[in-house]
Amino acid sequence: MSGRAHPDRKRLVTIVVAVAVAAVVFAYVLPKIADYGEVWGVIRSLSWPWILALFGAAALFILSDAPPWMAVMPGLGYFHALRMDLAGSALSQVLPGGAAVNAATQFGLL
Repeated sequence: MSGRAHPDRKRLVTIVVAVAVAAVVFAYVLPKIADYGEVWGVIRSLSWPWILALFGAAALFILSDAPPWMAVMPGLGYFHALRMDLAGSALSQVLPGGAAVNAATQFGLL
């Protein structure tokens, strides 16, 4: 048997690492930037139309990341472009290196 990790084990490790990064971000990083109680207070003060508008704007913002990649890389599908862009952006926010981490992640995924 080769020294390579079993695909199921590799997938499990990937999921565990992703959950751990998300937990660190929400439990440690974000509370240093903003108080969850204050944010919740602002959200509770919004009317339903404004909450829907907020979610709609956030969705459009996220979904607009893929088309520029598709324009400069013919053959790159929408979901692959979106996944590549979001993965690079997410890692660049939580790891030292910023834009370099973003570029390296995107290059690796391409």
